[in-house]
Amino acid sequence: MAEAGVQGALIGGYAVNAWVRPRLTELFDFIVLGGREAIERAENDLTTLGFSYVRREDEHVPSGPDFVKMRHRERRVEIDLQVAKTDFQALVVNRALTVTGSSVGVATPEDLIVLKLIAGR
Repeated sequence: MAEAGVQGALIGGYAVNAWVRPRLTELFDFIVLGGREAIERAENDLTTLGFSYVRREDEHVPSGPDFVKMRHRERRVEIDLQVAKTDFQALVVNRALTVTGSSVGVATPEDLIVLKLIAGR
């Protein structure tokens, strides 16, 4: 994402793995900051790396799509990009920490709990 000029934070199962004993998951969830152009650059980079679209929710607003799901054509890896549209989502990205073994910011444990509560899980 950094190469595409998109600031983001890892959320979901892999983010939890940064803070506790890891569990296997093949889905990478991200909240990302940026307008339409930044998100489209990230999507183009993922396409170049062998990912294709599973779902893309786009209301054609200047801020870009709300949600993008992509799956690697050969591997069983999926990436979800949730575009930050609320103040809290932007705070998650801005509070993200770099943890050992990760080159991308990871949402704090507290923010992960709040995100699960918002999602009803």
